[in-house]
Amino acid sequence: MSSKDIVAGLGEIGKPILQLLSRAEPAVGYDGNEKLLKKYGVKTYHTRTS
Repeated sequence: MSSKDIVAGLGEIGKPILQLLSRAEPAVGYDGNEKLLKKYGVKTYHTRTS
């Protein structure tokens, strides 16, 4: 099983932290502001509900 680091919030602090973490390990970034996700080209994942 592999693990991933998650950074919640991609503002002034979150984005650089995500960049640093993703150099060595798989990392996922998330922000509630969809404009930031699009701005930084972050892939969005949606879970399917039954």
